[in-house]
Amino acid sequence: MTATAFERSVSALTEGQTLRVWSVIVTIFGDLAQAPGQTLSGRALARLCAPMGLRDEAQRVALHRLRKEGWIESRRDGRQSHYGLTDWGRAQARAASPRIYGPAPAGPLYLWVTETAAEPRADVVAIAPNLALSTAIDGPPGSMVQQVAPEALPGWMRARVADPALVAEAARLTAALERLRTELPKITDPAQQAVLRVLMVHGWRRIALKLPLLPDAAFPDGWQGAAARAHLGALLQALPRPAPAALEPA
Repeated sequence: MTATAFERSVSALTEGQTLRVWSVIVTIFGDLAQAPGQTLSGRALARLCAPMGLRDEAQRVALHRLRKEGWIESRRDGRQSHYGLTDWGRAQARAASPRIYGPAPAGPLYLWVTETAAEPRADVVAIAPNLALSTAIDGPPGSMVQQVAPEALPGWMRARVADPALVAEAARLTAALERLRTELPKITDPAQQAVLRVLMVHGWRRIALKLPLLPDAAFPDGWQGAAARAHLGALLQALPRPAPAALEPA
């Protein structure tokens, strides 16, 4: 049987990765139900997770874990459970949102020559014991700070900014998003569109939250993060965020 455009798109977005159910559910709430008071029923969650191959039992285990860790809270409405982010969970989602949906860091890039190894930070990448790259001008006490052009960095420095596995993951996602752009006009079911929105946001989230906050030009050869970010932005415009109520089964 020939796969549908939706099935091909799901396959492209999930190829080469193991979906952790609890992490997918965090993406679902962070993208589709982040506002205060927004909830999703167990049926709506199952409707989103089933096409990804995530079983009901795994969803229940993941929801239990997320409640225990303080991410979500639940309430009963008759025979149906409804779930929403806790205040703490919402704060975590909001803190991550600029890195997931925002542009790449811009502005000057600095090379720090430090007396001791720089402490790891999202905007600091140690490239040698006493060398670091950062978008911050305030290096450690006693350090020498020099502004550098990202595109002029030698290859060995850029190779330290992101490991090969992350570079490969960004290339895989870019290819999947390019394919989705060609398949999307054939996919008109709102629930299927919501599944694809979650999967592409989740794919980029897996990458974006591991990235140092440096300009794309500072990344290694073959880095396709800029293309992935651009494709994601265009696709999010084409797949607007549905209201939680629209995800409920008929």
